[in-house]
Amino acid sequence: MSTAIVATEVRPLRAVSNERVHAVLGAAVAISALFALIAWSYYAQVSVVYGYEGYLRRPPDAVWMVAHLFLALLPLSWLPHRPERASTVTLWIMYLFTVVPICAVVPLIPVSNQATSALFAAWSVAFLSLASLGQLVRLPQILPSPMTGARGRRWFAAGAALLAILLIRTFGLPLHLVTLSGAYEQRLAFRAALAEAPPAFGYLVAWSQSVVAPLILVSGIARRRPSWIAAGVAFFLWGFLINGSRQAIAATPFAVLLYLAGS
Repeated sequence: MSTAIVATEVRPLRAVSNERVHAVLGAAVAISALFALIAWSYYAQVSVVYGYEGYLRRPPDAVWMVAHLFLALLPLSWLPHRPERASTVTLWIMYLFTVVPICAVVPLIPVSNQATSALFAAWSVAFLSLASLGQLVRLPQILPSPMTGARGRRWFAAGAALLAILLIRTFGLPLHLVTLSGAYEQRLAFRAALAEAPPAFGYLVAWSQSVVAPLILVSGIARRRPSWIAAGVAFFLWGFLINGSRQAIAATPFAVLLYLAGS
């Protein structure tokens, strides 16, 4: 009887362990490809076109590139492989959009020696590890909070809806398409429109793109709410059509990818 109980308890643990290993290996392959793509893009494209603006380059050193790739892969050892909480999605966004690009680009920039560049990349990994402590350690709650999770989401949704109404009433609902080549012209038109609006609306537009839209996206991904994801993408797309912000280009497919990865 005891043997049967032990067997039934071991199988789920093995299944979880195998699932974790497969997820980490698959993520390592994807991160390695992303690392190579970013490094190649900077060395062969960005530094060539924008070198006059200070985007310099130096020949890649194979040993140091491998070391930086190891640093880029290191967070996979502790990051959760399922986006079950909004904070988990935020950590993955920081990882993919900050840590991996830093590890891929800094060994190609001839500002300091390779050892100093590696220390800078290691600092970004260490900072992500500190930010990840919230997934493992829960701070004691000193005072009871009257704000529950459901109530907080309702207040946030109401505030986001009010913000959307204010922005649409001020800048309108764009019905035209903006191409990538026409983004700069749209930015100039937005500056003219912003000059006629109250000064606070400049901050509201920035907050809608940098705070509200990402929070809607990560909450929708973590809670498996397609309506919230659609609302976050709509915020980003509105920003692109109004002021030529290109965040929507990366935010839209990235949100869909994280949603599918966590489902």
